[in-house]
Amino acid sequence: DTYFAAAVSRMDKKTYHDETNIILSQLKIKFDSLNKLSKERGFESLKTITENIQARTSSLSTIGNEMVMFYTSNASLEDKSDAMDAYNAVSLKEQIELNTLIKFSNTSLNNNIENFGEKLARFKIITIIVSIASIIALIIVSPIIMSNISRSLKFQESLFDNNSVAIFIVNQQRNIVSANAHFYEAFGYTPQEIINQNAMKIHLDEASFNSFREYYLAALGNDKNVKITYKFKMKDGTLRWFDIMGSSVELSNGETGVLWAMVDVTEIKHVQKELEEQKNTFENLYYDLQSAKDQLVQSEKMASLGGLVAGVAHEINTPVGMALTGVTHVELETKRIRNLYQADEMTEDDFMHFLDGADELNHSVVINLNKAAELIRSFKQVAVDQSSESSRTFNLKEYIEEVLTSLHNNIKKTKLSINVDIDEKLNITSIPGAISQIITNFIMNSIIHGFEHGAEGKINIFAKIENSMLEIIYSDNGKGMDENTVAKVFDPFFTTKRHSGGSGLGMNIVYNIVTQKLNGTISCESSLGSGVSFKIRMPLNQA
Repeated sequence: DTYFAAAVSRMDKKTYHDETNIILSQLKIKFDSLNKLSKERGFESLKTITENIQARTSSLSTIGNEMVMFYTSNASLEDKSDAMDAYNAVSLKEQIELNTLIKFSNTSLNNNIENFGEKLARFKIITIIVSIASIIALIIVSPIIMSNISRSLKFQESLFDNNSVAIFIVNQQRNIVSANAHFYEAFGYTPQEIINQNAMKIHLDEASFNSFREYYLAALGNDKNVKITYKFKMKDGTLRWFDIMGSSVELSNGETGVLWAMVDVTEIKHVQKELEEQKNTFENLYYDLQSAKDQLVQSEKMASLGGLVAGVAHEINTPVGMALTGVTHVELETKRIRNLYQADEMTEDDFMHFLDGADELNHSVVINLNKAAELIRSFKQVAVDQSSESSRTFNLKEYIEEVLTSLHNNIKKTKLSINVDIDEKLNITSIPGAISQIITNFIMNSIIHGFEHGAEGKINIFAKIENSMLEIIYSDNGKGMDENTVAKVFDPFFTTKRHSGGSGLGMNIVYNIVTQKLNGTISCESSLGSGVSFKIRMPLNQA
């Protein structure tokens, strides 16, 4: 009774442990005395029984100590529960065997040791103490185990409440049966306001509530965790976005519920929305810029055609003017000779002089009109080609010379000599308008950038066939470009003549024509003082 009272009055596990050891030590002393007595009296069977009783008691003590050490370890609550069941089974077995031995010892003593009543009574007391000690051992260990279980539960509750994410649990009726502090803080509810309330309370509307259920039931039915970004309603009616993950969990009543863990991503959603709006804005700006660029390119084409028209008009003016002068002179001479003839004053010399002059003037008129016709033909072909993307077969050298003819008004104002080094038999099937635009931009680029202030210079246009590819090399001996300018020469809107009206589109147009329309490549080599060289490689025949 004293041992039992001392044990159950303690609540500290270490005290329980120490108290158990004290009791078992005292029992060991009594067993030693009993063994000594049985040996002195010659009762070997009693000694054996006593040793077995002591062994069973020691076994119970060992099991108890092991359980104490195990429950103070970091094992999971489930493992501790399983260990408790095992311990109960082993300890029950040990107690049954112990009680059997005690009963056997009582029978043996009653039948064979009638003269030792006093000692038998003492032994019975000892056996009672042994039984009580076994019970005490169970009583001592069980509170320790329950204390550790309670501590583990409190630890798990602490993890649940102090987790950095909002957590709540719903049962099969979709009622919220548990939640942690972060959930209450995020949604604005108190436990009294939300626990055992239907989860519909935190959903936007009934339709959302039902569709959400269908979604997560389908996922959980396939043994998958549910992961979704979802909009929930707060207590104050505001809506917030959460990244949520749900998984099945067994509730205390045996039902299957769903545990939801969620992180508020409303601010991230807002940032994403702003980024999306900015992206759309930038895309619209890009399309606007692209449209503006296309308009500028078209304007550049029209300006080129306008310059071509002005140049051709100026070129045509001279031969047409000379032809008109010749025709006018013939008209005057014809009137003069008619007057002489009507007055019967015309001599043979007058008539022959008139014929010689008329032949000379007619020849001059024909030459100048043919020149004008050639200019018009060249202008017409180049103008049509520049406004068309049709492919046809043409002689490359003749066509480039026609382009140069259309640019004669620009070229004659310079001190440039242009050499076209191309085989006269080189015919290609390509887009002539594209070739015209390339050569026109190259020539104008040389005039504007390569030979400033009327400097003298040479331009060479060379072409050859190499491995079924047409290679065109345009070069001049102008002032050249530095490394930085060469790197940007094909960039849109890049120009070194911004303040002189340059658009920065000339070389970009050339690059796009070569790479997109002609399916070719273009490269540029240049250095300051060494002129420039553009190399174009493109398919020889393009349908």
